[in-house]
Amino acid sequence: MHSRVATLKIFLWGSFVSLLGAVLIGIMNYLVRRYLANTFSIGEYGFLYAVFSLLTLLLAVVDLGMTQAGTILIAKNRAGNRPLRANSIYSFILMSKTFLGTAVYLILALLSSFLVVHYYKFPAGQTIFLIVALLLIFQSAETVCMSGMDSAKAFGIKNLLQSAKILLIFLGIVLFSAQYGLVFAAGMFPACALLSFIAAYLVLAHKFGLKAVPEIAFNLRTFKHTWDLSRWIAVGLVGLTAISNMDSILLAGLSTPERVGIYNIALPIVQIVQSIIILPVVFTPIVAELWQHGRKEEIAKLTEAITAILFILLWLALITTLPLSRFIITLLFGPQFTEAGTALTILCTGTIFFAAASFYVNALNSCGAARQGAAIMLGGAVFNFICNAILIPIWNINGAATATALSYLFISLIFYRVLRGRIPMHLPVKAMLYITFAGLAVAAAAAWLYGQNFGLPGMFAGTLLLDALLALLLTPVWLKITRELIHFYQDKKKTD
Repeated sequence: MHSRVATLKIFLWGSFVSLLGAVLIGIMNYLVRRYLANTFSIGEYGFLYAVFSLLTLLLAVVDLGMTQAGTILIAKNRAGNRPLRANSIYSFILMSKTFLGTAVYLILALLSSFLVVHYYKFPAGQTIFLIVALLLIFQSAETVCMSGMDSAKAFGIKNLLQSAKILLIFLGIVLFSAQYGLVFAAGMFPACALLSFIAAYLVLAHKFGLKAVPEIAFNLRTFKHTWDLSRWIAVGLVGLTAISNMDSILLAGLSTPERVGIYNIALPIVQIVQSIIILPVVFTPIVAELWQHGRKEEIAKLTEAITAILFILLWLALITTLPLSRFIITLLFGPQFTEAGTALTILCTGTIFFAAASFYVNALNSCGAARQGAAIMLGGAVFNFICNAILIPIWNINGAATATALSYLFISLIFYRVLRGRIPMHLPVKAMLYITFAGLAVAAAAAWLYGQNFGLPGMFAGTLLLDALLALLLTPVWLKITRELIHFYQDKKKTD
């Protein structure tokens, strides 16, 4: 009993700290972007974040799923009192990722002149590109150390280091970038990643005994164990990262740095919204536990309830952001960026599909279908690339946002269908139709409100009234979902 209570405490503490850290980092990331967008030209800002999008995708490729696999394998070996094996895996992943990151950096350095002129259309940005691309080396190493923190359950230290890093980036940019320019601002990102890596490495070495030991890093057993677990994680990670970043990557190639800059006004707001939707984080471990005990019917009931909740949140996101998107952007960034309002509405709506897809894929992974999940994610990346290539030339930044939202919808539907093949789920058709009709009716009123000019107080009050109206119309659905979750909790408590 004591071990179960201790495990529950670790889970709750880890969830709370991770959520708090994600929200704080999201807010600090927004503040960094706000300062950069208002200090430099929209073209310079767009170029910088277009480079970040490409590097994010390349970092996922360099990772090869090893970071997540390392968290699992290091934790298992530490729990089994096998410190030498844990150090071997840690050393192998740290050295492999650093080597791969360096190799990719050198390739990019050779291509940098061509990329900044012909792809980014920003010839003055070669030095900035070369500096920011150092993240391929330093962040690759840093994420391995953060994985070690997770395996040691040092959630507080990890989030403290990550929060300190983004705070240091913000302070450095605010205090010195106006004087020293965009090159200095760009340099803060890899410099702070390096400092974070050094700090995390020292903490792991002195507090948890995890050190890089080259002599035990490269052996066939370590490679096999790591690769067997990481390969499907790698495919899924690259697919998800491609879906999340392909909009900015293709927007840079098919449009201009200015368009990328406007688009990246909406993205940090959406990232904060993503961090707030915690349903996948909270319920995924519960699904894993239920699957372990073969309780498929309970998983089905829980999944149906979460699907209905997310469907309601979808309409709330649309109804809230449609009238207020321009005011939100004016408040958070400035009136000169309101062109990103429509993209913000589309992306916030798409975020609900992202949350649904995250829950479904985690449920699939829990029931041993990681290969299927990875294949679907890769298919979603291909679908996303095609949508972006078609829609960006037509609708520009709104096309990029639509492509991303459609891709999240696509993978969430496929994941749900595959999950239904493993769990006897029955979609509550009547409830979903009722939610749809109520949502459409209130969304029509929100569209009318969008076309009015009542000022911020009037628009805010009108939006609150529409949200309240939708909640009132959906009262029967909310009551039904609440009853089902209470019954689920009571049944689970009896069987535990």
